[in-house]
Amino acid sequence: MNREAPLVSILIPNYNKAPYIRETLDSVLNQTYQHWECIIVDDHSTDESWEILEEYSAKDDRFKVFQRPDHLAKGGNVCRNYALRLSLGEYIQFLDSDDILALTCLNEECRFVKKYPQKDFLVFNSELFDKSPGDLGVLWNIDKEENDFYRYLKTDGVWQTAGALYKRSFFLLNLAFNEDLSIWQDFDLHFRAILVSKNYKKLLGLKPNIFIRNGLENSISRTKDRKVVLDQLKNRFIIYLSFKELIRKGGLDFDKPGYFIYKSVCFWFAAQFYVKYGRWDGFIESLNQLRKSQNLPFYKCELYKVHCLMLKVANRWRPMKKLLVFLGGIK
Repeated sequence: MNREAPLVSILIPNYNKAPYIRETLDSVLNQTYQHWECIIVDDHSTDESWEILEEYSAKDDRFKVFQRPDHLAKGGNVCRNYALRLSLGEYIQFLDSDDILALTCLNEECRFVKKYPQKDFLVFNSELFDKSPGDLGVLWNIDKEENDFYRYLKTDGVWQTAGALYKRSFFLLNLAFNEDLSIWQDFDLHFRAILVSKNYKKLLGLKPNIFIRNGLENSISRTKDRKVVLDQLKNRFIIYLSFKELIRKGGLDFDKPGYFIYKSVCFWFAAQFYVKYGRWDGFIESLNQLRKSQNLPFYKCELYKVHCLMLKVANRWRPMKKLLVFLGGIK
């Protein structure tokens, strides 16, 4: 590997982001670090995105633009995985087509690559913005002394998709975006990453160089449509249940605190159907899934029902910390 200037592959999926993608690509083009390639896979946009991508490709041959092959399923995860296969870089930087990199982002990242050459990936902080970088001043997350495994079990996403710089060799061997997921794909990926490697370095105390656009009107994760919201909750619950099997396949096991967190958060997901949305049937369906996945005895399921009803009567949703204490009686 060229220790002084490794090639960084910036991988961007795109679908109908014409109003934003110029700003994203300009932030790549203007990097002070020059040894990069930017692979953009368009998911057959219906706006003028493709024309913009061709314009940038003609302007600088480091921009390599592709349309998702017809034989591949539609979706951002598919486009990311396809871009990964096309990449040539020694390091991988994922980016969404409305994110923005600070001018010195790659330069700073590669400075730490040189300092920590043996790490499988490096984690950097990112900052949310509305109209322009810096206008919100909201960090994606902060570093904590708590184990990252526990944090992810508590659904505390330690970093955002664009916040990690991966060795391409490590990512190809161990990871890929789950193409069956339409939500929480980044959370799923990062949880699997920390299961397969403890050899990573977090640098969350640095000034953010990656800016994540916040609150797009058409964002599916921000929809107020009740059916969509309930489907999202159901999908997140299913993904979270799968973590137990991921841990087992990784040759690992829960310690006592970890399992307590896991079963408590499983209940938290299930109870939301009734406590937050008034859907007892949704809670019972989720409880049945939980019973099968964890081999819960009948009496424990009945205790879960009582606790759910108590939460509803309390007429407020408890913060996670209080909930863990509240559930302490379920052994």
